[in-house]
Amino acid sequence: MSRFDATTRDERAALIEAGIRAHRERLSEFCTFEADESTTDDGANLGIPWVQCAGDETSFDSTEEELDRVKSLLESYPRYQIAELHRPEDADGVHVIVDTPGELHRRAQFVDDLFIHVFERPESYRLWASAI
Repeated sequence: MSRFDATTRDERAALIEAGIRAHRERLSEFCTFEADESTTDDGANLGIPWVQCAGDETSFDSTEEELDRVKSLLESYPRYQIAELHRPEDADGVHVIVDTPGELHRRAQFVDDLFIHVFERPESYRLWASAI
């Protein structure tokens, strides 16, 4: 990988695809994508939004309100479904694991849609590949 951030929808999709490919080639435990801090609001959520991809699973932390938006978003991705929800007693929010099998490009679109439609980042938000 030669690029670790992107700001347009096409560039972010390419970054996500490259990150997942690099994760698979390196046999790493997961790869992580984060929204740039400058697009994060005042703490109404759980901090800087992040999404991890491992195998055919995509995981992230969300508020209950964001979880409702995830469920709505999944209507556009019929092959994807929530596999697990964890609500730790010692933490705010919900840890969500979604089964995301299939085409890499479709998964990249889903990850980007999580940031835009669930975490409510602007269309021009900056995405970082923070761990591969």
